[in-house]
Amino acid sequence: AQGIEIIPDQYLVELSPDANIDDFLARFPEAEVLHRLKQQPILVLRMPQKRMEELQEDPAVLTIEEDHIVTVSSPHAQAACGSSTVQQIPDGVARIGTPNRTGLGIKVGILDTGVDGGHPDLLLSSSWNYSDSTTTDDLYGHGTHVAGTIAAQDNSFGVIGVAPDAEIYSFKVLNDYGSGSWSSVASGIDAAVSEGMDVINMSLGGRGNSSILRSAITNAW
Repeated sequence: AQGIEIIPDQYLVELSPDANIDDFLARFPEAEVLHRLKQQPILVLRMPQKRMEELQEDPAVLTIEEDHIVTVSSPHAQAACGSSTVQQIPDGVARIGTPNRTGLGIKVGILDTGVDGGHPDLLLSSSWNYSDSTTTDDLYGHGTHVAGTIAAQDNSFGVIGVAPDAEIYSFKVLNDYGSGSWSSVASGIDAAVSEGMDVINMSLGGRGNSSILRSAITNAW
């Protein structure tokens, strides 16, 4: 469709639950496996478009989709969680009852541009990278901004987050320019489920509709 950005020669492939993935890949030796989800029989493949018809007719295949671009939902968000020398409670955070509800013991997975692990108002538990960036660091700022909204620490400076005692985990699915793909998001969701997240936050979007991405979200739920 017009305006939808497709990633050339890159596909999400959902196989039937009883399919043998190794046998399937043996039938398509030219396919490069970019990622293999753990929770579901879904592969991210790079392969020539000319093999698509054969791929679609393979008995192991349930769904094939061309991979699409997604981006951050608010591209101008800043990296800082707050630089005030006296801690502030944003109006929205105060309205919902923080700091009375702290999120203690809750694991939150942030699927975004990464999170600045060195930020003085954040405590990052761990991080993974599923984007085409070479680092888990947040070089764009959006994921760090989101992390601050969720769980900026209850201390003497900056701001306080919605759930300051929640455990923050970063799954970098958008690169250093705020751009990712259906496949990177699906991979991040899959990893977040595998790592036992209680909550997944995705402040991102794109055009088009992916049944495979929807399947990953449904599985997470």
